[in-house]
Amino acid sequence: MRLKTFFASTMNEAMASVRRELGGEALIISTLEEKDGVRLTAAVDSLPLEEKPDPPSKSSNEPEETLAQFSRCLVHHGVPETLRETLLLKASVKENILRQGLSALLQDMFVYYPLSFEKKSPSLMMLVGLTGAGKSVTTAKLAAEALLTGLDVELVTLDVYKAGAFEQLSSYASIMNIPLTAIHDPKELSPYLDKVEQGVQVFIDTPGVNPFCQNDMSFLSDCIFVTRQAPYWVMPAGGDAQETLEVTEAFKNIGVTGFFQTRSDSVRRHGALLAAMGGGNLHLTGISAGPTVGSRLIKGSGSALHTLLDGDKFKETMETQEKNQKPVEPEWLARLREARA
Repeated sequence: MRLKTFFASTMNEAMASVRRELGGEALIISTLEEKDGVRLTAAVDSLPLEEKPDPPSKSSNEPEETLAQFSRCLVHHGVPETLRETLLLKASVKENILRQGLSALLQDMFVYYPLSFEKKSPSLMMLVGLTGAGKSVTTAKLAAEALLTGLDVELVTLDVYKAGAFEQLSSYASIMNIPLTAIHDPKELSPYLDKVEQGVQVFIDTPGVNPFCQNDMSFLSDCIFVTRQAPYWVMPAGGDAQETLEVTEAFKNIGVTGFFQTRSDSVRRHGALLAAMGGGNLHLTGISAGPTVGSRLIKGSGSALHTLLDGDKFKETMETQEKNQKPVEPEWLARLREARA
């Protein structure tokens, strides 16, 4: 399948370019109205007629249908144009996967490292991220998951200077009846870890940082050097996708390979999540939906991502947009027109 994007001042001009270059059988994947014109993405089967595969059975998904659905999700969730075209191009060649539907495509397109607290799991996990990203709550949720599997758990926090930070995690630790240790300097981590018994799962909460501040990132680098473990990034949902790409690079530079998305239930668009996975090549480890420890973490998977991208909120928004194709006249303008009449 061949995929190409066209830009023209009007829709008719864009369609004419599609027919001229791809032919009349081209499938329109997405259209996007911009300030200076219309951007249109189209696809056409690039195989010669004699090489075309047999048509799928009625029970199978058409590849074009899944690709169009994927494109609509990318546009709706605000994925940057360059990344969107890259992802669509990668998806367009996965015809066998496309026939299985969007969930299968998402599973194949991105990398996941789902939570699994078993014997082979690491005995230490450190969470990093911006201030207010939800690291403390995610730390508590991870502790709860580990407890449910029968592991012994200990909590550590280096976030001891921000008002209320220690108290928040302390209340979670008290409820779950697990020890919490406050550490002020990365150098204090080493003697603490030397005393931890084998088989105990330790979760380390770190202070919020500015990813573009050298001092902040050096602090995290010192923690990573002591623990010898790649940290997990805690990323709140709803951020700007382009900004997320830059933040992703900053955290990758200190060794981050996997991340959790928090506040997933409170936003409608997840372009930042797709940017971190598709542009930043990070592994989705888990999804947090809800501010309480009782709302359990969702394991990262194509199915979970499908639920976020193509869920009820997305469909509801798309249906509303389709119903409101014509601009709605403001009530005050209608009343003014009536008064003048």
